[in-house]
This record gives sequence, structure tokens and C-alpha cells, in this order.
Amino acid sequence: MFKSLMVYKSLMVAAATISLAACGGSSSNDTAQVSSTTRVPVNFGLSDAPVEALTAVAVTVDTMVLTKEGGEEVVIDEFYNELDPGTPLSQIQINLLDFQGSDYSLIAQDLMLDVGTYERLTLEILDEDVTLSYAEEVDGNIKPIKVPSDTLKLGGFTVADEGVQTFIVEFDLRQAMTYNPGPERYILKPRGVSVVEAAASVSVSGTVDLAYFNALEPCASKMEANVGNVLYFYQGAGLDASLLSDQMDPSLGSNGITNEFAPYASVGLNDVGGYEVAYLPAGDYTLAFSCVAENDDPDLYDNLAIPAPEGALIEVSLNPGDSEVINFPVL
Repeated sequence: MFKSLMVYKSLMVAAATISLAACGGSSSNDTAQVSSTTRVPVNFGLSDAPVEALTAVAVTVDTMVLTKEGGEEVVIDEFYNELDPGTPLSQIQINLLDFQGSDYSLIAQDLMLDVGTYERLTLEILDEDVTLSYAEEVDGNIKPIKVPSDTLKLGGFTVADEGVQTFIVEFDLRQAMTYNPGPERYILKPRGVSVVEAAASVSVSGTVDLAYFNALEPCASKMEANVGNVLYFYQGAGLDASLLSDQMDPSLGSNGITNEFAPYASVGLNDVGGYEVAYLPAGDYTLAFSCVAENDDPDLYDNLAIPAPEGALIEVSLNPGDSEVINFPVL
């Protein structure tokens, strides 16, 4: 179902070796070495953290490439068909905004992979065509999406001999996508897109009391109480709050700022102060709220007040598999 030059070659070598062993052409040790490769079923899915001002963000994946430690590649060019599981798709289009929080869209099911370390997952995207990859704005306008080099080269993952594993490609579109006004298109970059094993990840949900939106300065001076309310997730605890940065891309210079405390993820709050973030790696986090993050450019440092109001932060320790509810207390 899933075509992989590496996988199929390995199977052919194994079959040939077994045949030679039956004819006395291979030692038992050689046969044991070939048959020692362990393969386990692995699933892959796509999910998204919420993003404001857009009603759809669709991408069409043409190929997924898994690069093993040492450079060997597994190429996947057939994808799971939810409507007809027995008939794989040659490419798959996903509206990421349909799969937010802990929801995900399955794109590969029971893919048999060698146990071991994979250095990189690459998605080859069909872009610059509004029928394939596009963003729909709240006014109904549809703009094309451009992916630099047509590929998203992401981080690695480890396949363990422990039954079925599911890996989620999590899109934090508030970091990964920017608007390019010249050609009127959106740019989707790998920054803010991560690969996380579902069972080992953590999810956090909760509410921020509405008084944070406009009760204290600088929030009280806002024109609209429900605009610009964002919760930032920083990896680590005991951080100097005065050094917490808004979103930025250090590779662009970020207005000359290279702050180590850039957020790992961020999420906009709904009108009742609710939020959900899923598929985070386990560890210590500092959650900081800002009521003035409406114009947080994902590329450049904007010197936004974080936290705002002052002291609006919580430290948490999250273990693998945790699903925590974390509420900001009433002011």
C-alpha cells in the first residue's frame, strides 16, 4: 500500500538470503543477521493549533519522505483514504483547521517501518495553486500558499519495538505561516511545525479569566476586549519574565533581537477565555498570557508586553501522556 524503495529492496534481499540458505549457499549466521530486522506498524497524522483570521488552511501532500539515521530514505507516495481505506490516495489534501487541538487527520496507517532512529520527516507539498494549497480569509477571499522549495523538512523521531506508534505532524500556524502582501499569498515554513509521538505527548486546556482581557493595564486601554489575547508556552521554569519574547524567526535577524526565551507554541483565546494546546513534548513549561498580542509578527520581534497584565504567568511540569486542565485564577 505504501511504496518504499528501501523497504521493498530489504524484503527482496531477505527473500533471496532465505532461498540461498535452503540451498546451502548462506551460513546460518548470515541468515540470522538478515532476519533480525524488526519492523512495526506506524501511523502518521496531521493536526493544527488554532489560528485567527482564517477559516481554512488547506495543504496537498504529494510525498512523505522518512530519512533514517545514516541517510537511507523511505518514500511514501500513497496515503490513507478515509472514505475508502482499501483504495489509497496518490496525494492527500487536508484542511488543517478541521483538525485542531487533539484532533488529527490520519494520512498513513499501519506503515511497516524498521525500528530505529529517523533523522528527518519531509513533506513534499503541491503549492502555488489555489485548488491544491490555499488559505481562506474570513471575508471569503482565497489566497495561494507557497512552501519554500516545495518541502517542509521537519525533525526526527524514533520507532520503538512496542506495538503501534502514532506520530503527529503538529502545525502551529501562528508561527509557521506568514502573509506575503506583494504577490498576495501566504508563506508556510517548517518553523513551528513539529513531529511528536501521540502517546508520549501532553495536552493542556483551560480558561483565562475574562478580567485579564481588559481589567488591568495595559489591557484596560484596549479598544476591543476580545482582540489580542494570546497564551504563550515557553519551555522551562524559573525564567526571567522580563526576557520572555513574542514570536520571531532568529534566522531573519528578528530586528536584531536573539532572545533565548522565544515561545515554543502559542494559542489565541476564544471569547470566553478558553484554549487548548495538544501534542506538546513533555517537560517544564512557563505559560504567559498577553492581552496585547494582536500584531505579533511570527517573523520579527515586536517587543510586545509579555506577560500582560504583569504577573500573568503559571509554571507547570508535564509528564508524557498528561492531559492537564490549567486555569488562570480570577483576578
